[in-house]
Amino acid sequence: MGDRGAAEHMEVGQRCVVDGNTGEIAFLGSDLPDLPSGMWVGVVYDQPVGKNDGTIKGKKYFKCQKNHGHLVRPDKVKVLYAETALLGRKATAGHASRSHALNDNYMENFHAAYALLSGETPEAAKQQNAEGTLLDLSDRPNTCISVWGGEAVIGSTDHALYGIDLVKQRKSRTLYTKTHGHTEWVTCVSHTADGRVLSGGMDGKLCLWNKAGAQCSDLQGHSASISDMKAVQSDGGGNFAFTSSYDKTVCVWDLSKHASRALASSLKGHSAPVLCMAVVRASEEEAETSSLVSGDRDGVAMLWDVEANKSRRIPGHGGHITSLAWLDGNTFLVGAQDGKVKVWDVREERFIHQIAAHVTQQGSGAVGNIVVRRTSPNMATTDVVTAGADCRVQVLDARSGFQPRFTFTEHKFNLEDFIYSLAMAGSIILSGAGDGMLLAHDVETGAVCWGLGANKAAVRCIASAEVMAGKSTSEVIDRTVGPEI
Repeated sequence: MGDRGAAEHMEVGQRCVVDGNTGEIAFLGSDLPDLPSGMWVGVVYDQPVGKNDGTIKGKKYFKCQKNHGHLVRPDKVKVLYAETALLGRKATAGHASRSHALNDNYMENFHAAYALLSGETPEAAKQQNAEGTLLDLSDRPNTCISVWGGEAVIGSTDHALYGIDLVKQRKSRTLYTKTHGHTEWVTCVSHTADGRVLSGGMDGKLCLWNKAGAQCSDLQGHSASISDMKAVQSDGGGNFAFTSSYDKTVCVWDLSKHASRALASSLKGHSAPVLCMAVVRASEEEAETSSLVSGDRDGVAMLWDVEANKSRRIPGHGGHITSLAWLDGNTFLVGAQDGKVKVWDVREERFIHQIAAHVTQQGSGAVGNIVVRRTSPNMATTDVVTAGADCRVQVLDARSGFQPRFTFTEHKFNLEDFIYSLAMAGSIILSGAGDGMLLAHDVETGAVCWGLGANKAAVRCIASAEVMAGKSTSEVIDRTVGPEI
């Protein structure tokens, strides 16, 4: 296969490996000046094993840190995964068979774990269907999920969102019509405090959907793909939302106003696409103040004073910022592509801890998820749980300098799979990986409770909710999202 053939299915942004070194494709081009003819691929490595910063012979082809860039021929590059490669593609037999073989190893502990989650006796739990209810929503991958009351809403790459009645365990509505909805992939979704649905897409549009039916109002303020969103409620009952975008901005929305006047402010300061955010109410006593931090592809976090539209720039992270979470109104955690988690103290204006949570002798894996487990209404924190591209889940003790209490390694590591999703259900941490496995661990005991071969493809997101079905039945519903749920 020639250079052009080898590069045919490559795209900027895909993860890849070159001579054993992992990275990301940042440039594709052919017949470059002062270089031999043919196709070239620009790679940004996770570690400083490259030869440049994206500049070759005085011309900048892409941007990266010193010694992280490399220009190579396509036949040297192996693509690990790609969002677009998932469209219409069935999972390989190897992935499916491995997923269900792993499932057999964990199922003997399922009933006891289900009883722990649901509060039922193990005997009653045995009457439950261990694999749950399978709903075939779309022939395209699903990307995001939000749960409110008895409804789950799931966004898909087919441009639609699907409402699920969690009590009846069936599809209740489709949020897409010829006149309402997204024209590109749905990238994020969140319920507002009053039960409406807010969704964001690659079309740069936000859709605010009614509580019932399939009609929405379009919120315009971003010019590129929506990367993240958080919905909050003020003490006065107002509904607000924060959204981030690849257009390098963060927008604040007042959802109590008409769509044409909902944009409260557009926060500018990032010099690269914004990938993630975290929002926390400063305290229950303070009226309508929220603390907001956002992170971008250049490894810069921005701490925002939303009311004053001012920001504090916090650099010093290795690679993209991939996850953020608040411990309380004064402390937040930053996870980055270098596998490290840093803890920033707002009052001291400095990092007070740095944890190599996902750095091993074999290399590092980006910190894809951070979940904070709070054990009391005053936001006291017991555990911080992280998941990385090294396929490990770490339980860190926030009261003991974030020392690891448990390290879970049951997800099988290989270069093609990693942990996509993480969610807390009581003391149980649920993690979903690229091979379709959903695992449950107890963060108090360190035990692996059970595992399910939940999907034929990656478990892209998880949500847990307690749903009342009748007068006395209470169960925890775990929703995993791949091409099917």
